[in-house]
Amino acid sequence: MIEIILLVVYVFLLLCIQIYCLGEWLLAIIYYRKEAQEVTRLQQIQAKYLQKDPRKWFSVTVQVPVYNEKYVIARLIDAVCTLQYPADKLQIQIIDDSTDETSAIIAQKLAFYQPKGINIAHIQRSERLGFKAGALQNALASASGELIAIFDADFLPSPTYLLETVAFFEDSNLGLVQTRWQHLNQNYSLLTRLQAFALDAHFTIEQTGRSAGKLFMNFNGTAGIWRKQCIETAGGWQYDTLTEDLDLSYRAQMLGWKFLYTPHISVVAELPADMFSYKTQQFRWIKGGIETAQKLLPQFWEMPTTPKRKFFGLLHLLNTSMYAIVFLCVVLSVPLFWLKNSFISLNYNQFIHYFFLGNVFIFIVYVLSSYNRYNQQKGVGHFLRSFPFFLLLTVGISLHNSYAIGQAIMRKKTDFIRTPKYNIQQKSDNWLGKSYLLFRQKNNLLWLLEGALVGYFLMGIMAAFAKKDFSFLGIHLLGFLGFGLVFGYSIKHWLQVRQKM
Repeated sequence: MIEIILLVVYVFLLLCIQIYCLGEWLLAIIYYRKEAQEVTRLQQIQAKYLQKDPRKWFSVTVQVPVYNEKYVIARLIDAVCTLQYPADKLQIQIIDDSTDETSAIIAQKLAFYQPKGINIAHIQRSERLGFKAGALQNALASASGELIAIFDADFLPSPTYLLETVAFFEDSNLGLVQTRWQHLNQNYSLLTRLQAFALDAHFTIEQTGRSAGKLFMNFNGTAGIWRKQCIETAGGWQYDTLTEDLDLSYRAQMLGWKFLYTPHISVVAELPADMFSYKTQQFRWIKGGIETAQKLLPQFWEMPTTPKRKFFGLLHLLNTSMYAIVFLCVVLSVPLFWLKNSFISLNYNQFIHYFFLGNVFIFIVYVLSSYNRYNQQKGVGHFLRSFPFFLLLTVGISLHNSYAIGQAIMRKKTDFIRTPKYNIQQKSDNWLGKSYLLFRQKNNLLWLLEGALVGYFLMGIMAAFAKKDFSFLGIHLLGFLGFGLVFGYSIKHWLQVRQKM
């Protein structure tokens, strides 16, 4: 009986994986069919807008939400103060909740730029209520621009960023323009390269597919421009989830506002360089995604829209749950292997292959992403070097992200812990010995469980050779190597920090 129950659960998990992978494949088809013509259309809109009298251009407020960013805030203020736009139509707000010397650096920069005629203000609060969402909502009242451009502290917009993006708001129903992320430190380490690999697929295939297909899409929290009216009519920034960006995105689109993604316009940013910073970022994104789904799914399910938009919207809102599904699927493979070799009640070898079927769809998504990011020959090499390790990282981080999902399901409130930035750009740069290291904070020691899972899957591999049954070997190898990769990085970085303390 237990074998049948486990098998039913396993087949259900496999079905969920296949549905998700199918959705990704369909987004890839939309991207493949429409990306080139979409970029051409957007460039034509840009050219037409720039021919207008600048006195008739939109007014813009640039908002920079900051909390303890002493390593990167100066370079960002320099970047936003050199944005090319009519001075009388540009306002800059440095929204500062810092508790360290970051505030002094900001004050020094403003003392330099304000005498030059730049409209830049330093906004501070007495209490960090609502974290980033609360800070944005507080500053919105004094924002004079029709449009609101938002940049996190580690992002560096080009001088022409506003000239390239504001044109699209000629469409009065457009509420948001999201631009692409590029990476300052992609080649710093294997960890940063894999993060870039995953983000490139999101910003190449997923965001382009959703935008070009007129589907629900999301603001990525930074490197985007909102219409102020859209934010206000959708209820403003709310801080009852950890992903205020996804929350506001869906509330706005459910009211009928249109969103646009521009794959040809990008902003460079810094990727987390250590495993614990990466895990912190993942926790916030995954937990916040589930919190937003819990909050908005009932309304989204009832809203009138096309079956296509509803299908992709549901997949989008629930996509962070895939980490828990992958984790359970991989972990259950070991008891299923044992039951398969202990009883003769069922022969389910064929089910095992469906676990890898989804990889065919994902394979296509990441091949297209690599082709887009590089030329053909370089793209193939980049894909072959990165995709296997990307699969391992996805499995290896699944325990940590499943914990985040569990915290959201139990409605447990957690603080918004921002991802620390250290101005890491070259391989010679070092994050060790700097402030904000998350190793010094209380840790739930999930990485020790990751180490235990390495041993767990090693036993599954050994059992496969003992039984001469290799039907589950591929899954057990994924678990062994994936959790080994994440656990190994965690131990390595923990030891490095301990040596510096």
